[in-house]
Amino acid sequence: MKKSIMIGLSCLVMFSFSALTIYAEKTEQLYRITISSYADARLVNSSGVRAILGENNEYLVSGGAESIEKIRAAGIRSDLLYHEFNPDDWVIISSENPEIELAIRTMSLGMADWIVTGSQILIRKTDIPKVGFGNELWTLPLPSGDIPIRYYPETYFTAPPVELDLIDSLVSLVSADSIESYVKNLEAFQTRYSLTDSVISARDWIISKFNSFGMEVSIDSFLHNTGNVPYGDYGYNVVADYVGTSAPDVYIVLGAHYDCISNNPFVHAPGADDNASGTAFCIEIARVLQQFETPKTIRFVCFEFEEQGLIGSYRYVDSHVDQNIEVMINADMIGSNLSTNSTVKIYNTLASKPYAEFISTQIGRHSELIGNTNVGNSGRSDHAPFQRYWPAVFIHEQNFSTHYHSVSDSASYLDFNYMKDIIRGAAAATYQIATAPPNVENVVVTDPGKGDRLLVEWDEPDDSRDLEYKILIGTESGHYTDYQIVHKGISSAELTGLTEGVEYFIAVSAVIDDTLFSILRFEDSGIPVSMPYAPDTLFAIPRLRSIQLNWPPSIHPDVVSYHIFRSVADMDDFSLIAETSDTSLTDELILNENYYDYYVIAVDEDSNQSAPGDTVTSIGLFFNRNLLAVLERDWRLDTSVAYSRFQSMLSDIPNDEVIVPFAQSSGLSIEDFGQYRSVFWIADGVYTSVPIRNELKQFKEYGGNILLMGPMIAGKLESDDSFLGSLGYTMSTDTNFVSGLGIEGWPNAIPDQTIEAYWNLGGISQYLVNVPVLEPDPGIASQIYLYQAFDMDTVFHNKPCGIYAEIGDSKLAYLSFPLVNLTVESGRNILNHAADMFGITRNGAGDIDDDTHYTLLDAVLMISMLYSSAPMPDDLNRLDVNADCIFDLKDVIYLLTYIYADGDPPGYGCVESE
Repeated sequence: MKKSIMIGLSCLVMFSFSALTIYAEKTEQLYRITISSYADARLVNSSGVRAILGENNEYLVSGGAESIEKIRAAGIRSDLLYHEFNPDDWVIISSENPEIELAIRTMSLGMADWIVTGSQILIRKTDIPKVGFGNELWTLPLPSGDIPIRYYPETYFTAPPVELDLIDSLVSLVSADSIESYVKNLEAFQTRYSLTDSVISARDWIISKFNSFGMEVSIDSFLHNTGNVPYGDYGYNVVADYVGTSAPDVYIVLGAHYDCISNNPFVHAPGADDNASGTAFCIEIARVLQQFETPKTIRFVCFEFEEQGLIGSYRYVDSHVDQNIEVMINADMIGSNLSTNSTVKIYNTLASKPYAEFISTQIGRHSELIGNTNVGNSGRSDHAPFQRYWPAVFIHEQNFSTHYHSVSDSASYLDFNYMKDIIRGAAAATYQIATAPPNVENVVVTDPGKGDRLLVEWDEPDDSRDLEYKILIGTESGHYTDYQIVHKGISSAELTGLTEGVEYFIAVSAVIDDTLFSILRFEDSGIPVSMPYAPDTLFAIPRLRSIQLNWPPSIHPDVVSYHIFRSVADMDDFSLIAETSDTSLTDELILNENYYDYYVIAVDEDSNQSAPGDTVTSIGLFFNRNLLAVLERDWRLDTSVAYSRFQSMLSDIPNDEVIVPFAQSSGLSIEDFGQYRSVFWIADGVYTSVPIRNELKQFKEYGGNILLMGPMIAGKLESDDSFLGSLGYTMSTDTNFVSGLGIEGWPNAIPDQTIEAYWNLGGISQYLVNVPVLEPDPGIASQIYLYQAFDMDTVFHNKPCGIYAEIGDSKLAYLSFPLVNLTVESGRNILNHAADMFGITRNGAGDIDDDTHYTLLDAVLMISMLYSSAPMPDDLNRLDVNADCIFDLKDVIYLLTYIYADGDPPGYGCVESE
C-alpha cells in the first residue's frame, strides 16, 4: 500500500519541472578503455574518440561525453582519468637502461600527475624537473596523429615452417666472421656520437654496404632539434629495400640505431654492443637475403639520434604512418654474453607476441639458444614509436652489458657466435614472414540463433596474389578436424550441420597453391543455440532524477526486442517497465530515496525469450538532501579525540557523515554525492584521496556546492585547472601559522594550542607548520583567508590560504589549513559560515520525520496532518515551508517540488506571527 501511494504521488509531481544544468560545456576528457573483441574495436573506431596511446588492448582515448556514451552503451569498459586533457601538456618518459625503474622513479613526484599505460609512463611537462632527469631519462612526444584502435586476440597459432631445405640454406650463410667485421669497422670510427662529424662517415659506410648487396638505398633526413648543432640541424636514417615481387606495398621492417654515446662521446664512443651489434644484425641479414626473392618488401632502417631519445625512429614513423607494415623487428644490444648465457630476450606486446613467438621458434630451430618472450614490453628502443601503429618486437641480450654507454664498450667484450645464432633465427623468421600469404584478421564467429549453424566473417587482407581462404573447424582450440575452402573476394561463410550446444573453434588462413599458409591464425569460437542470449552486460548510470540503462546488443542477430524489468532494490517483485528494440532506456519514474534493481531479457523473431541477464542496481540523482560531511581518517591524532572534535564542529548543521580511509579510494560515487546539495570534504592528514577529477568533478558540474579543507588537497587542485581555475601553491616550511584571517565575512581560523596533532608537530610547535599558501586565478577565485604569521617578516604572511569561487551553479571553497587543529569554536564558526554561504538548511523546516533527509515520507506526513488529524509538531513554522504564514497544501506541493524538481529549499515559516 505504501509503495502504491509513493508511486502515485511521484507521478503527480513529476510532470513539468526544469532540470539542473548538466555540463555547461562539452570538454575533451581522457579515458582508459579496454576492448575485448573485434566488434569492440570497430565500435570504438567509429565512436569519434581519438586514441592517444595503446597497448595490450588498452587505449587512452580523448573524446566528448557523447562518444563515451556510445562506447559504454556497447558494454566496453571505460575509466575516466581526466575531465580536461591536452596532449600538448604531456610527454612520455623512458630510458634505454632497463635497470632504471621508471614507475618507482616517477612515484617520487608525489602529488604530481602521471599515467601508466602498458610499458609507457606519461607525466606533465611541468613535472619534468621534479623527476631529476639528467642524461639517464628521455622525454618522448605523444603521437602526432591518431593511432589505430585494433583488437589483438590472445589466442593465435603459427603455421608450420615451409621449404625447410631452402631456409636451412639461407641461415647457413650467416657468418660470425662477417658480423665481427661489421662491428669492428663501425667501432673504428672512434665515435658515432650524433653531434660529431664522424657519424656521417659511419652513415656513408653503412650505405656502401647496403649498396654492395644490390639494394635500393635512400637517406631519410630529419630535423633533430636537440639544441646542440655543431654539425648541422639534420639527422639521417639509412633506408635500404629488397622490393617485394608481388606484394611490394607490404613491408617487413628490420631496424637498429647506428649512433652511440659514452662518458666522453666527442672523443671516444666505440658503441660496439650499443649498437654496432644491432647495425650488424641488419647488415648481415641483408647480405644473406640478397639472393632470395620475397613477395613482400623487406626494409632495413638504421636510425640516428636514438641516444637523444629515439628521435630518428620517431621522425621516421611520423612520416610513414600510412605505410602497410606487417611487423617491425628491432635489434639493440645483442652481443654481450660474457656469462655464455643461452637465452635472448624478445620484448613484445599482445600485438607482436605471435611474431615474437615465431622468431623464438626459429632461433631455437637453428641454434641452441632459447628465445625468451615472457619478458613483457619495453619502450626503450627504436621499436617503441612503431608499436603505436603496428606490431613490433625488440631483440635484446639476456644479460645487460656492464660496458653500457662507456668508452670500454668494444668488440673485445662481445660474443659473435651468440650474435650469429640470434641473427640466424631472425633471418629465417624474416624470410618466412615476407614469403607467407597475409594473415587473416578480425575473424568473428556469430550464432544466427538457429541451433545448427554458425556464421564466420573476416577482413579480407590487401594482397594482390592469387589466394584462397581455408576455414579451419574443430571442437578443441588449436586442433581442427574439418575445413571449408572459400575463394578470394569472399569474406564470410555460413557453417551448417553443426550440433546445438557444442562449442566450435574456428580459424581462417590464407593459402597459396596449398603450400604457403598465413604465418598466424587467429581463432574465435561460437556455440549454435536456438534460444537467444540476454545482453552480456547491463549498465545503470545515475542521471538527474532518472536512471539511464545501456546494454550491448545480444550476440544473436535474430533478436528483435528487449524487455526491461525493475524492482525496488532487495525486493523480488520485478515488473516489466518497457519493451524496446533499442539498446538503451531512461527510467524517469523513480523516487529519490530508492535504489532500483534492473535486468533485461532478449526476445528473438520467433518469440523465444532468453533467461534474465545480470541484475544491476542504481539510484537517481536528486540533490535534495542537506549535507554530506566526509571525514578522511588520517588525523595523526587520537581517533576518538579527532572524531569528537569534528562532531562538535558540525553540531549545528544536520548532515550525513561518512568516514573514509586515508590515501585510498573513498568508495564514494556520484550516486552518493548526487543525493546532496552540498559536500564538506575534510582531509586533515598527510595524505588525501579526495577524488577531485571524478566524483566531485561531476558533482560540481551538476551544480553541487563543495567545501574542501586540508593542507594536502593543494596538490590535487594545482594539477586540475578546471576545478577552481589555475591554482598555484607553496607548502610553507615555517612553524609560523598563528591564524587564518577571514575576509569577505568569513570568521577567523584560530589554532588550538592545547592539542597534540600532526600539523603542530605533535604539540611541540605553538603554531601550525606546512600550511600551504595559494595563488588563485583572480579571474575565477577570490581570497577568503590570509595566512597570518607569527613572524610578520616571513614571505608567507598575508598570502592567501583560503579561496572561494562560484562556477556555474556551484559554490566552491578551499581552505588549506587543517580543521582538527583549530579550536572547536573556530571550526564550528567556519563550518556554519560555509553552510550559510551554501544555503544549507539548519532549522529542520520540512524535515518532518527528523531524519535530516527530505523525502516523500515528509510530504506524506504533512498530508496526514492536513487531512487525517495526525499530531502536528510543536513548532508549526517547520510546516510552513513556503513561508506564506499558512500551513496548507501549497506547502506540500512546495516540498515535493524541492524533492523532485530542483525547487527552492524549504524555509522556516511565519505561522506564529500571523
